[in-house]
Amino acid sequence: EGHFDKAALFLEECLKKSPLFIPFRHNLSVCYYHLRNFPRAHMNIDKALQQVPQYYFFYIQKGIIYELSFQYDKALLYYKKAARLNKIDTEPLVIIGDLYFLSGRHSMAEKYYTIAVNKEPDNPNASWNVENIFLPWKNISQLYDHEKN
Repeated sequence: EGHFDKAALFLEECLKKSPLFIPFRHNLSVCYYHLRNFPRAHMNIDKALQQVPQYYFFYIQKGIIYELSFQYDKALLYYKKAARLNKIDTEPLVIIGDLYFLSGRHSMAEKYYTIAVNKEPDNPNASWNVENIFLPWKNISQLYDHEKN
């Protein structure tokens, strides 16, 4: 657990024998973002994207790398691309809502959480975020505004 440096070395060796094996590229990108080596993480996920540009999850991965390096606007671009590519899964919508919420853009967070819950009411991530993050924040915010006036 947590030996991303060893895993990265192993995957680099594997890629010498199978340079087009996408799971190696993806997992190597994950190792590098855990090691905070963002240029290498980007390079590997970009190579995976070159092979399979229609796979939405690689855009989520790219967004995560940008988010971890505090480039939130770029992260949002990739999360939104993932949402456009995958019209069934609501995970990208929830991630977009989370990033908007964390960056203080609460009305945008509400928009994306609502879309996700309406699209997939049984999605535990979307409904949990609305019930346990957004609504309590909204109630506290409204109480604060009421007390302030």
